[in-house]
Amino acid sequence: MINESAPEFFLPDRYEKEHSLLDFYGKWLLLACYFADEAFA
Repeated sequence: MINESAPEFFLPDRYEKEHSLLDFYGKWLLLACYFADEAFA
């Protein structure tokens, strides 16, 4: 996905409110993705 736009998707926050990438348009955003079962391997 180099030089391509990210697909639109929604993720819930800790209060179960859903957010999309458009909510953060023009702002810095860090997405940290990992597999929970391998996080402490």
